[in-house]
Amino acid sequence: MRHTTETKSPVRSIRTFSSVLPWLAMPLNKKTFSAELNLIRKVYVNFIKIQRDQKNNKTCLPLVFVDCCTDEKIPFTPEKVGIYLDFVKFFVRPISMLLKHYGLRKGASKCAHYINFLASLYESAGTVYSYCLTTTHRPVCENNKKFEFIYRNDPHYLCVPSLHICIVAGCCAYFKNLFEKEHFSREERELWNREFFEDAVAIGESVLFVKQHSVNCIPAALYMLTVLHNDIYSAYDAIDFINSLFAHDGIIPSADRTEIITHINFMYERLLLEGAYCDSWQDPVKRWIRSYAEQTHQTILLQFKNTDQSNRPVPVAQHAEEPQTTSV
Repeated sequence: MRHTTETKSPVRSIRTFSSVLPWLAMPLNKKTFSAELNLIRKVYVNFIKIQRDQKNNKTCLPLVFVDCCTDEKIPFTPEKVGIYLDFVKFFVRPISMLLKHYGLRKGASKCAHYINFLASLYESAGTVYSYCLTTTHRPVCENNKKFEFIYRNDPHYLCVPSLHICIVAGCCAYFKNLFEKEHFSREERELWNREFFEDAVAIGESVLFVKQHSVNCIPAALYMLTVLHNDIYSAYDAIDFINSLFAHDGIIPSADRTEIITHINFMYERLLLEGAYCDSWQDPVKRWIRSYAEQTHQTILLQFKNTDQSNRPVPVAQHAEEPQTTSV
């Protein structure tokens, strides 16, 4: 993960807070324990169960490949998998910070509010996941235990909208707002906001580098966040996040980066404009999934069974036509 904070500071880095302590502390208070149970329930129902039921043939949801030719501009970079796997620690560490800042008794309500915010993101994304599953073509990465862990535990059916992006961008916005409202010191605000944003962008890049997501997954996530939490996350925040991607990685050529950023910005703005004329925020996302499947000549099958060695779904009875890449 990209760390730019090198000068000595009286403020403790957000990256140094424990990602284990919250799981031990939350059961000690009724508010935090209730919020913890709510988060676990929402993660299970809206993320784990949907994929498990599909994999075990208990449900027959359609599945659409959402990767496109723009993804080919981003090289598969296994070295980024460590950043990708830091995702859970990224959103758990701030709970330790809150406990340290307020104490368990005073900070319980603030921790519970944050945890319930995370749970709401899973629940919101689940309303799209339960409509249609989305995936990408993941490369086989042999003799790599981290990728073996990912492929073994992640059926890879829930790409649009990307929960990684929803949560890392959402955390940035949530704590930026909290630091302002609660009058945290200027040093704390400056350091922690910068660290949150840098790490969020790094994780956002990593989901593309390790091919767990497509460039088409990011706009839907930012659109969801903008519509549902516009009190803390604006279109300007989303565009700032998009324009910061791959700005310092040194891997992607400038021309290719411009194409990637333009693609993500265009799709985000398109969803935002279409959503302004829809009754529910999900409608433009669902419409995009259907239209993309048609444009890439995919046969949307109702039942999938088995997986290949990279956990890529293999359809039952008939084979979906391999999607043609498109820049839509």
